[in-house]
Amino acid sequence: MNEYANQPRKWFTPNQLAERLNVTPMRLQQWRMVGRGPTFTKLTPNPKGRVMYAFEDIVEWEKTLQRQTCNVDQRASEAYANL
Repeated sequence: MNEYANQPRKWFTPNQLAERLNVTPMRLQQWRMVGRGPTFTKLTPNPKGRVMYAFEDIVEWEKTLQRQTCNVDQRASEAYANL
């Protein structure tokens, strides 16, 4: 069960998320254009519609950034550890 299922959704504006991640709002916009970054919600269908980020989506995306090594290929690192 989703740990956030019984909680009201908390929303972040691009400015709030940029501050949390220590990036610029423009960087978030660039990430949206290339499909990188957390999932976002567009509140209106037009190109200049308001963008919001749900807290639970931010947390899930941040989890995908966690690494145990700075090696690009973690599988190679894990294989090496098993020698």
